[in-house]
Amino acid sequence: MRLLERTLKPVYIAPGLTQNDALGGVRRVFSQERIPARASLIPAEGEIGRRESGLTAERRCLALLPLDAPIAAGDGVAEAASGEPEWLCVDVRRWSAHLAASLVRRVSP
Repeated sequence: MRLLERTLKPVYIAPGLTQNDALGGVRRVFSQERIPARASLIPAEGEIGRRESGLTAERRCLALLPLDAPIAAGDGVAEAASGEPEWLCVDVRRWSAHLAASLVRRVSP
């Protein structure tokens, strides 16, 4: 499968970090750096909800990215250049012509 340029939309990858608190707890945070990329977002499961920008997946989706996209499990994926990432990358699989990243919608803090 080849990525069609016309179906790709801009996404922003936020590298995942861990932060330790005073009591030794560890929590996931994301870098303020946003790496622009283009991806095709395909709903994987759950309901499809109508949003202002069109139809979006409610729970999980698959992001098809170019092979050189700098994404890894634990990174955040945002659909806007600012703000917190809406998606968490849980798995990245390498294919011959693209990367397939499994994304899970994050719960708002």
